[in-house]
Amino acid sequence: MIELISGPCVENILKKRQFLYHTCYTVHDIEQTMKQLIEDGAFLVREPKEAILFSNQKVAFLSWNLGLIELLEEK
Repeated sequence: MIELISGPCVENILKKRQFLYHTCYTVHDIEQTMKQLIEDGAFLVREPKEAILFSNQKVAFLSWNLGLIELLEEK
């Protein structure tokens, strides 16, 4: 799936000619996945929190060698 978003924050990203902002991965256990990614060199950008846009599923953001990644926990 591809999620397209718009708005002022997106306009600023596009001005920098950055066309892929982040990649999202759906995971079964967000805490375990975060732990593994951090052990592999990622660092936490935003703690997991419930996202209204995703029916209150937990989301977290990490920075890794692939760039910014979002983890979305399955219900």
